[in-house]
Amino acid sequence: MINSMDRIRRQSEIDFYNLFKNAEWSSETEDMYEHIDVHIGEMSVDIKGIKRVNMKDAAANPDIHWVEFQNVRGNKGWIYGGASHIAFELVDTYLLIEREVLYQFCKEKIVDRKVKSTKGLYTLYRRKGTLDVISLILTEDLLKLPHNHINKNEVYEDEKKFLKSTI
Repeated sequence: MINSMDRIRRQSEIDFYNLFKNAEWSSETEDMYEHIDVHIGEMSVDIKGIKRVNMKDAAANPDIHWVEFQNVRGNKGWIYGGASHIAFELVDTYLLIEREVLYQFCKEKIVDRKVKSTKGLYTLYRRKGTLDVISLILTEDLLKLPHNHINKNEVYEDEKKFLKSTI
């Protein structure tokens, strides 16, 4: 069964894909085990839609994003995946960050490695009944990392048009 957040998440991937004339979908194996949604030239991208902080929240929150260190089955999370870049959906753009840069940022910012049952910024959290380990990070902190903005209202011939890093 597909819930509403799964539909929104998938729609984020479709919307991102449609921004690039040279985009190619990843294989099912790449998606599942390497956490790659789309290939654009030499770049592989895992796309993260806007999410809610709490399941009961009425709306998703573009001011925060979840980072997955371990998935619900206990396997390595997407932060350790094979994607070269992570695309975080914002209101009008996608924020594109190199996965390794994001990983190093998380390593420095999350100092307490103890997994907790309560969520908070830059703390490792496990949802009840799952094996996942996730953490909330602020969009404003992501904007301080080297990144690229991909405008949702443009169509790009290829990745070269936007691959000039900005801070």
